[in-house]
Amino acid sequence: MTSVQHIVRLIYYHDSYMSNPEVVQCQLIFGRRRLRTQAPPWPWKKDVEAVYNFAGEFIMNTYDTIRDVLKRKGQQVWSITPDSTVYRAIEMMADKHVGALLVIVDEKLVGIVSERDYARKVVLRGRSSKQTRVEEIMTSPVISVEPQHVIDECMRITTENRIRHLPVIENEQVIGIVSIGDLVNWIISAQHQTIQQLQDYITGKYPL
Repeated sequence: MTSVQHIVRLIYYHDSYMSNPEVVQCQLIFGRRRLRTQAPPWPWKKDVEAVYNFAGEFIMNTYDTIRDVLKRKGQQVWSITPDSTVYRAIEMMADKHVGALLVIVDEKLVGIVSERDYARKVVLRGRSSKQTRVEEIMTSPVISVEPQHVIDECMRITTENRIRHLPVIENEQVIGIVSIGDLVNWIISAQHQTIQQLQDYITGKYPL
């Protein structure tokens, strides 16, 4: 069930309770948790504002997971070895149109190297990218997430740690990578869809 369906069903339950409280049975589904309450009592039966405040909070939070993002984006991962030159890493980033590469040894994630690492640790220090190895400038250990992490939590992680890329690990294996741009685009898309569907509900277009 999508976020907007949570909201619409919640509003629908409230409206139904007000018109016919003795027969309404309420069920809210949040991810894998199911919360049920049978009227009476219905906590918002006299407070329409509380229902719509709840709906507004739902719009502002994204409960989709990183697995959802990877299903849309794909799980392609570009990687390099620690002993490769920084020049080769930058060349690959330009060729693949990405801002970072995972550093992998024997299928294990050992670091991440980004355009920021190159700018700060090579260019500004007057070093040669052809004589500097990736392992000298890569970030390690790597902050990563799992597929079940929700997008809001990943946004908090990137903000607090001032990073732009999050490798996705499952069963100790890299299965993808998401950037802060991926997260922001997902949130914008999800909120736009939610707002549009709520507008459809208000105008009577949304099927209950």
